[in-house]
Amino acid sequence: MTLSPPAPLVGGGGEGGGIPVIQIQRSTVQPTLTLNVSKPVSIDKQLTISGMITDEKGNRLDINGIVSITLQGILSKVYTAELNDGEYSLTLDAVEVLRAVKSRDVNITVSFNGMEVQVTPSRIVEYKATENRDEASITADTIIEKVRTGKKAIMLTLENFTDMSIAKITLHTAEDGKIVVAKAKDFDRKRISMQEVELTVKNGKSITFADLVKIGIVKEGKVMYRVYDDTGKLIKEGSI
Repeated sequence: MTLSPPAPLVGGGGEGGGIPVIQIQRSTVQPTLTLNVSKPVSIDKQLTISGMITDEKGNRLDINGIVSITLQGILSKVYTAELNDGEYSLTLDAVEVLRAVKSRDVNITVSFNGMEVQVTPSRIVEYKATENRDEASITADTIIEKVRTGKKAIMLTLENFTDMSIAKITLHTAEDGKIVVAKAKDFDRKRISMQEVELTVKNGKSITFADLVKIGIVKEGKVMYRVYDDTGKLIKEGSI
């Protein structure tokens, strides 16, 4: 933009001197937004989304602002992260992400809407909008074996990726098998026989979407398990 001086004043005997012309330079930058996602993501870990904003040559732009981070599954949720000296980072618990999007497969979109900066009184820089995409899957270990005090103890981890609440878990073996010990946090235990144990959620507790149930079992032989929701419907079964 150029500001032209007005017509010179007539009269007076002073020496001339018009208003100086002010040149405002305007430049446009089309930045690139890099995106790094921690992979793989375990349900008991954290999901980290980070990156930087760079120019056409890949150099980090030393600017501050806000980036928008959208997580999309069955549902979607939008987060924001500060762009400090051209870099941003957002860390979320994996369980929080699961509950927000209701899916273990998550699409990630990071966007920067651009900005206009007056670098000097005579120079304006415009940063164009940009975005980047990635995806992540949240996983859960199903069986972890450990050895404790000479006895073979199994740590069975059950993930709940359904909209149904877990209310009861039954464990049972064949006649030649035995369940020595079976414990789970937030569950009451009822032993029916050496071959069968029933675990029921304690009053006031709720095992909903994305919650984990960890059951410690000392056993002999093969153990089958069945998981029921609060309506009595069978929602999961398997064996260890």
